[in-house]
Amino acid sequence: MSDFNTNEPMIEMYIYETVQLIDRLEQLVMETEETASLAFAIDEIFRIMHTIKGNSMMMLYENIAVVAHRLEDLFDLLRKDESVVYDVGKITDLTLEMIDFVKAEIQKLERGITPNGNSDELKQTIVAYMNSLTFMNDQPDIKLEDTVDTNDQRYYLSPTKTEAKAENSVSAETDIQCYKASVHYEAGSGMENIRAFTFIHTVKEKWIEYHHYPKDVTNDPDAGTVILEKGFHIIFKTKLNETEVTALFDAISFLDHYILNPIDEQQYIDYLEAYQIDNVNTFISEPKVEKSAEEELEAAEDEMIPPAFETTETMPKSEDAAIEHIKKALNPKSKTDTSTKEVSVPAQTKAAMISVDVHRVDKLMDLVGELVVSEAMVTQNPEIQKLQLESFEKAARQFRIIMNDLQDTVMSMRMVPLALTFQKMNRIVRDMKKKIGKDVELVIIGEQTEVDKNVIENINDPLMHIIRNSVDHGIETIEERVDAGKNEKGTITLEAKHSGGDVWIIVKDDGRGLDREKILDKCEDRGILTKSREDYSDREVYEMLFAPGFSTKEQVTEFSGRGVGLDVVAKNIKKIGGSVIISSELGMGSEFAIKIPLTLAIINSMMMQVGKTIFSVPIVSIRSSFIANERDITTDPDGHEMVIVRGQAYPIIRLHKRYNLETEVKALSDGILMMIEENGRTRVFFADAILGEQQLVVKSPPHYLKHVEGLTGFALLGDGRISIILDPDQLVS
Repeated sequence: MSDFNTNEPMIEMYIYETVQLIDRLEQLVMETEETASLAFAIDEIFRIMHTIKGNSMMMLYENIAVVAHRLEDLFDLLRKDESVVYDVGKITDLTLEMIDFVKAEIQKLERGITPNGNSDELKQTIVAYMNSLTFMNDQPDIKLEDTVDTNDQRYYLSPTKTEAKAENSVSAETDIQCYKASVHYEAGSGMENIRAFTFIHTVKEKWIEYHHYPKDVTNDPDAGTVILEKGFHIIFKTKLNETEVTALFDAISFLDHYILNPIDEQQYIDYLEAYQIDNVNTFISEPKVEKSAEEELEAAEDEMIPPAFETTETMPKSEDAAIEHIKKALNPKSKTDTSTKEVSVPAQTKAAMISVDVHRVDKLMDLVGELVVSEAMVTQNPEIQKLQLESFEKAARQFRIIMNDLQDTVMSMRMVPLALTFQKMNRIVRDMKKKIGKDVELVIIGEQTEVDKNVIENINDPLMHIIRNSVDHGIETIEERVDAGKNEKGTITLEAKHSGGDVWIIVKDDGRGLDREKILDKCEDRGILTKSREDYSDREVYEMLFAPGFSTKEQVTEFSGRGVGLDVVAKNIKKIGGSVIISSELGMGSEFAIKIPLTLAIINSMMMQVGKTIFSVPIVSIRSSFIANERDITTDPDGHEMVIVRGQAYPIIRLHKRYNLETEVKALSDGILMMIEENGRTRVFFADAILGEQQLVVKSPPHYLKHVEGLTGFALLGDGRISIILDPDQLVS
């Protein structure tokens, strides 16, 4: 790889932008296949292809650039001639193949490996399809170059303008022309200095001479700020004609607008002198343009146009003339100035946003967490609590309010909608139904539900496995569905919703459902049943699907039957503190309900003491707490303690027995009972006392304690003690 490519920020920017473009491209082509038409998306797809090609060429990733270039040619053909008859499915297949290829190359880049995949076969397939289109539609043969590179330029970004393409992007040698240009990037695009550096390296081989301000865009730490506030200013000489120069500037990514002015030789010399003596204001100023007598007259007429709110007596009587009059009054400067060319990106709604490295957000979250602990260390200091300081308590309350707002703000910075993750499932369903011959529709609900970024990274694989199982195992073949009196098209519903401090992701299908007896037969064959078949509840039977290596599929296929999948689902979801509940009705369908925490960083918890140990339980899992009454305590036939609450018996878990802790509080009436509900199951914890509610910064347990069931993490308290955070889901199971 060249030295140019070893510039770390540029590679990061390339990866980020390409991933965003690829994800959007995948979404667009999936929509075009559903609607059987490219009409609504072809322009945007063409622009995405063009940007990927240009960025890849600039970075010298020719294998990506070539295949993107070929698809760009294909969509350019379809875009220019609407009469061409094409197969949407075939074009979707080719585009998705290109997307998969680019994704694989990007993964190499992320691991520090140079993209080296061979795209020749895919390129030839695209070219062959284009040739078939031209033949079937009586179009002239398309002459395609073998590469997108040329001998006289190394960093070349092809122009997008149709008129430039009509001239084959090659200008005849003309007289040298001088230009003055200023480039202004979109607010919030980020890394403006790197973008300016990229542009210069993209076009420098086409220019004879150039000078720009800021002068050092790579090493000057203030260059990005200067470009954002004042723009990136360039003077240059070139043999390109104005159309070709315009095309180069049109290809700039994240462009807000640019101003391009032809200047004469004397003006160029004046600007160069200002540049050499660091006369910045003169160098960045726009060139003065002498107006002709006619233009001066037109400008004077414009100044004399009456205001927009004139009385009707002064308005022209003709309707067309009146409309033109209003247009002039509202925009008196609308006449085109041919001497100064300002080009703006099509109007879009712009948000004041900046790109921030996720590691910085993680660091900020850690610091806020430590701030929570520090606040507790101050306000809960025994020496301070002995004092009656009203002013201190008032200041502490105000500080806590501000800190809570800060915490909520930082949390919101990490929140990401599930939309992109859910949209990726469309691709899985699409590919599977084509390969296994089933008609399946994916319905998405609640895709704008937001979760912590770390959570969303861990939910992708489990969700993918469940969707695959639903298509392969759950949904019947068309013939089976017709025989069962169902609609030929199977439906899988993917839904997300908030519930308290958790997010529920539900995957539901209307397929054949789970066969309880078949699952038990398989478990019996493997010898994993520990009691009689009749003693197992449906929920216990369905949870056996998560056993490693378990599969009811008789035949091994590309997608299932190897016993790998649902055990991965269980592991990944438990890793982020979540759980899965399976429900099913034979012949009617199945439902996988995944409960995951909204965030993994900070939780609201209730602390309780057992001996010298402090336990914490998430507030969202607590139903109530109460002191036991002796008459409400009973024992079941197996000797397990139970407490009667409103006529219902609930098992009691003595935490000191569960974790072998020493405590003087043994009688149930001397301690406190806390009722915990999780996944529809209820248990009652027995502890010495409740210490109160507190927000805790969750720290992962060390590796030698991860095998202890019922523990999800630890937290440092304000007085320096450590609290063990319990996992209610494991304890009630």
